[in-house]
Amino acid sequence: MSLTPGGIQEVYRGFTNKNVRLQVLGLKKLESKQPGQSGSRYKVLLSDGVEAMSCILASQLASMADSNQIKENSIVDVHECIQNEMNQKRILIILSMTFVGACDYKIGDPKTLSLKLGAQQEGAGGAAHPPPQQQQQHHGMHGGSMYGAPPAPQQQQYPNMYGGAPQNVGGMYGGPPPATSGPGGMYGGGAAPPPAAGGGMYGGGAAPPPTSGGGMYGSAPPPQINGNYGATGYGMPQDAGSYKPAAGGAIARNEAPVSISPINSLNSYQNRWTIKARVTTKTPIKRYSNARGEGRFFSFDLLDADGGEIRVVGWNDQCDRFFDQVEQGRVYYISKASLRNKRGNYNQTRHQFEIHLESGSRLELAPDETSIPKISFNFVPINVLEDTPQGSIVDIIGVVESAAEVTTITRKDGSEAVKRSVSLRDPSGRSIEVTLWGEFASAPGDTISAEIASSRHPVVAIKGGRVGEFNGKNISTVSSSSVLLNPPEAPETPQLQQWYASGGSAQEVKPLSGIKEGGRKADRRICISQIRGEGLGLGDQAAWVQAVCYMTYARNENFSYPACTLTYNGKQCNKKLADTTGDGTSWFCERCSANCTPEWRYILSCQLGDHSDASWVTAFNETAPDLLGTPAGQLNQWMNEGNPKFSAVFRDAQFKQFIVKLRLSEDKYQEEKRLRINVVRVDPMSFKSETAWTLDGISRLERGEMAYPPQQISNAPMKQAAPGYHQPAAQQPGMQQTHAYGNPLQLW
Repeated sequence: MSLTPGGIQEVYRGFTNKNVRLQVLGLKKLESKQPGQSGSRYKVLLSDGVEAMSCILASQLASMADSNQIKENSIVDVHECIQNEMNQKRILIILSMTFVGACDYKIGDPKTLSLKLGAQQEGAGGAAHPPPQQQQQHHGMHGGSMYGAPPAPQQQQYPNMYGGAPQNVGGMYGGPPPATSGPGGMYGGGAAPPPAAGGGMYGGGAAPPPTSGGGMYGSAPPPQINGNYGATGYGMPQDAGSYKPAAGGAIARNEAPVSISPINSLNSYQNRWTIKARVTTKTPIKRYSNARGEGRFFSFDLLDADGGEIRVVGWNDQCDRFFDQVEQGRVYYISKASLRNKRGNYNQTRHQFEIHLESGSRLELAPDETSIPKISFNFVPINVLEDTPQGSIVDIIGVVESAAEVTTITRKDGSEAVKRSVSLRDPSGRSIEVTLWGEFASAPGDTISAEIASSRHPVVAIKGGRVGEFNGKNISTVSSSSVLLNPPEAPETPQLQQWYASGGSAQEVKPLSGIKEGGRKADRRICISQIRGEGLGLGDQAAWVQAVCYMTYARNENFSYPACTLTYNGKQCNKKLADTTGDGTSWFCERCSANCTPEWRYILSCQLGDHSDASWVTAFNETAPDLLGTPAGQLNQWMNEGNPKFSAVFRDAQFKQFIVKLRLSEDKYQEEKRLRINVVRVDPMSFKSETAWTLDGISRLERGEMAYPPQQISNAPMKQAAPGYHQPAAQQPGMQQTHAYGNPLQLW
């Protein structure tokens, strides 16, 4: 099997429009130096039989090495590569490569090509020269010059600076060379070459490259540069930047077309790139507050003609600068931004990086192209969601079976939210409830409701829905989701319509979402000792449990705090106020930067117990009044007045029996993990229902079962229709996307 002659030199020079056939001599997996970075990277040694060179495989090619498709002595065709310079070393990244075949032996006796900039390359077939802009003339260590440098060239007559009469030149700034005791240049370097005619200091022409090899202190000769303070300015390379010196010294802009990089080729080794892509989704401006302060941000997702997806984030000043420029559905050029590892909890695009806009970033409107799709889906059948972890982000499509009316709910912080529930089904034999939040409840929620009222069942596609586990499995929209009605971009739309019309509506369906009695989720009943005994709440996923217990003790100090009553970001601030006078007459909110009258809110620490054990829990303003029976403001007033009613409230609340719902989650404080238990609901005792539960517990004991049933774990086999969706953010950029449905009619 023959290799491409001079193939390594072709790759080194940045070949275009041709395939180079090479042999893999070695493969090494690179360890990530950035914590949390996903995906494998490989270093590969390629050979053309005469020369060999180390390259980096782009992340989209890592699967070829992970699957052992390419290994030592394999033959490959390299189609595309890019070059970067880092730490005085040239780095070559292979972007596109295909496997040709296996080979049992090494072809030829190649010598490794060094990638250090300016170093002399010596291969088996002769000198391996760097690209033209870095070529130098190298001479052996002979001649009569100082420290073995070649003799200085004979000085010639050139015009001096400012266009004066010619004089001997060759020294610094166009002047004559300094006198030396010998013919050689300083420290082994040859004498400086003369500049081009007419090109002295501040002149228009550039100096020619040096004709001798030795640089200062015996180093390699410097790359070709312009004359001191020449036309291109301050000794920059003649090809640097986007401006070229025109005839006569004038400056002309380089009007060469912009080189567009595919989104899938973006990687951490690239410093300069420009992408052209369509905005598929755009979030509203969001605000955040953490230990470092407060800020705002927004994000939008991009899709290019090759199907590559990536998220762009703008923080604070860049949020203000770019938010109004970005329009969903438009096509833009984006450049001069930074690439960072994506945050898997918030970014479920298929790329391993995300783009962060900076002060020098450029975002320009581009002509629209039909080759760039408006949206890209990666659907999974509904039955796969049965085993999909909570919090996963998925794309689903199905026929609307029913649609509820819009309802308004009040959140714990006092704000209101609107939602609409619809039921989707597909040929997998499952249905699921989808909750459309906010604007999605009316658009397209109103249209969906009208279609159902007219006995029509439209097809709805959800891109970027979050999997939940309230009352079984369900899907909820988030700010970055997209909801499309009968999307023409999805080939599944006509297939689902045909399936439903040809008898699919009469098929038996099993719902993954179910409403229990009273509309509440049937929480697991436990006794307090099971919290520690089973390690509930420890790990990545919180636990929600129910228990019948007593309040054995409540702390009567630091049980409340003064909360801000001003409106912040559309809801009550509730930030803790600062007492500016020390006597409780003036309160200031640092978040709102204003004074206000405080509202006292609970942050009660108490101990709940039952027959098995006791545990400390925290009850906030939504549940603490149900435990103590008195608002926080009234209790704080009695405390300040020294009213005996204050102590009576805590004394009377002891050993009262409640049915409580607890949220157990793992928390880290000062690098130490601990269990946090919050009370999220308090109900009074219902002796009728508790008697029924106790009788059921006795029946379980008679059957040899546990009175408090253990956590139910599904033993159903994992579905195979959607590989990667058990950890949905793991797909590497550039890998060929396998459609979860395949051919939907065959899969179903």
